[in-house]
Amino acid sequence: MLRSAGRSLCRRRGAVAQRRGATFLFCNNVLRNLTASLARRRNETPEVVRADLIASFLPGVVLVPAVVAGIAMAQEHGCAYELIA
Repeated sequence: MLRSAGRSLCRRRGAVAQRRGATFLFCNNVLRNLTASLARRRNETPEVVRADLIASFLPGVVLVPAVVAGIAMAQEHGCAYELIA
């Protein structure tokens, strides 16, 4: 996990980008793999870990089935540029 100061900085920068019109997408395939990995390391159920991860998203983050689907959705809504990080 990020340290508290790092999380705070990410949230502030994310909020600024959202005010400027950015939309953040999160890939469900990545979430599924991350959930499984963290559940094993934390010795918790995947359901608990998944709920914890989703609760930590910035407000307004959109969970998409897959990155490819997310890009297609963004293009359907007029996006001409996407940054996949």
